[in-house]
This record gives sequence, C-alpha cells and structure tokens, in this order.
Amino acid sequence: MAGRVYVGVASYDRPRVLSLCLRSLRFCGVDAVLVEADASTRSVAEEYEDVLVEASASMSVEWHVHLGRRGSPAARNAVLRRARSVMLDDDTLVLYDDDYVCPGPRAVHAAALRLSSSDTGVGVVGGRVVNLKRRRRDPDFSLNVLPGLADALTRLTGFVFLDTRHGPRIVERTTPLMALRRSVLDAGVAYDPSYAGTGYREESDFQRQVRERGFSIVYEPSFTALHLCVEDGGNRGFDVGERFYWKARNHLLYSMRMGSGFAKRVAGLAVIALYAALHGATALSAVARGVRDAAGVRGGEVGSGGA
Repeated sequence: MAGRVYVGVASYDRPRVLSLCLRSLRFCGVDAVLVEADASTRSVAEEYEDVLVEASASMSVEWHVHLGRRGSPAARNAVLRRARSVMLDDDTLVLYDDDYVCPGPRAVHAAALRLSSSDTGVGVVGGRVVNLKRRRRDPDFSLNVLPGLADALTRLTGFVFLDTRHGPRIVERTTPLMALRRSVLDAGVAYDPSYAGTGYREESDFQRQVRERGFSIVYEPSFTALHLCVEDGGNRGFDVGERFYWKARNHLLYSMRMGSGFAKRVAGLAVIALYAALHGATALSAVARGVRDAAGVRGGEVGSGGA
C-alpha cells in the first residue's frame, strides 16, 4: 500500500473522550493524527493539552487547541486544511469523531487499501460505525433495516437511513466515517459553516460536494470504528429545543440545496416532527422555528457549497 495514513479528529469540550480515541489509534498503524480541539474554558484547554502531550509521547500527533467554540464545520475544516498541508497525492485522510475507537489496524487500513486499488474517480471510502450502545437521549436517525430498505427510505425522506449491520446497498451517502484522497481536498470540498449549531447534515452536504465534483463514494465494510455514543458534551451539549431547532433548520436547508422536491421535503420534516412530538411541545415549537429560519438562510444566499 502506497502513501501515509492520517487520521483527522475535531473535538469540543471532551478531552477525556478524545484521550480514549487517541489511545486506541496507537495500535492501528496510522502515520499521524491531526487534532483540532476547541475548549470553552482555560481549564478545559489545559486538560486538552495534557492529553495531547501524553499522546504525542507514543505516536505522531499534530494538534492545536483553540479557546472558544468554532462550531463543528469550522473545526473540521481546520482539520482538512492541516491535512492538505501535509498530504501527498497517494496519502489517505481518515475522518474520525472524537468518540470513535479504532478496533485494530485493518479497521483503518482497509479504507486506504480500497482507495489505492481504485481508480482516481473514487474520492471517498465510507465505513461502518458500530454503535456500542443506543443513546438514551436524541438517538441517531439510523436503523438496522432489511437489505435494500435503507436506500429506499433515504430516497423517500432525504435522511441518511443506513442498514447499520451491512451498510447501504447502493451508496449515495455514507456515515461520517470517511477516508478520502488529497485530490478531494484540492477540489475544494469542505464542510459548509452555514450548517451551524449541532452541525446536523454537514456530512451529507460534504458528500454532496464530493459527488458534484465528479468523485464517487464507495463502501468498504471492513473499514470500521467503534462508536462510544457519549451522551454529553461536544455538539450534543444542547437542550432538547436547540437540538430539534438545528435538526429541522439544517435538514431543510440541505434538502433545498439538493433540489429535493416538495414531497421529499415534507416527508423528511414529518420524520423530524414525529420524533419531536415524543419530546413535547418545546421540541415541536423548535422544529417550526427551524423551518422558518432555513427558508431565510436559503433566501439570502448567493450560492451554496463548502466554505
């Protein structure tokens, strides 16, 4: 396998969780880890620094701790810029969440091998995220459904419904666990900061840009990460109203940018509204605000895409 393998991680206010991620990567045969950490307070920043200094003693880690919250898309873009500054054409960047744990070398290198053995039109390899538990609060919109049904549900609603046991049968979108070529970064693909707040749907928009620039996305089932499903911290540290506001706003914004028809937009928002109804009137009111504000954002745009 040619080229180096980098893992890029963005983290916010979860230094202890990041420590678990970094410890697992020691044994996964990666060449370097690129970390962008945001801290809400000086004490959290110092804890991040302690974690990263410790990790640097046993593996190659390039890192930056930022005091303040940039937001998920902006922090992830900082990871992409750092990666582009060090990657060569045959290198691979693996995008990780801070609560992912690497189960072994093959779990990462399977993606790099898939990229190196594919033609250059394949820009992204998507992987399988294994949830170690189900979140009690605000679980993800992913179902372990029958083969073929995941893609049908995705096309119907605009959501990323995944067959989490086998992966999607026809890959139009994949999980946030992605490995990509440098040429994808050279093409200007980036996370769009207008998907603010919890950052909901920013990965979907990232993958939209990948396809619009002529690259394809493939799925590699042996490319895996174990997901700790941490309940608190990071971009999940919002109350129920805020979470549903950003879900509705960012989902509708993404649907409009995709040119989804009226029926698909309604179907997608119906999923959110039904889910919000389980959380009470505050969540439903937040969905209504999100729908209103998404229309305002879209109406004020000159163009769309990564920034």
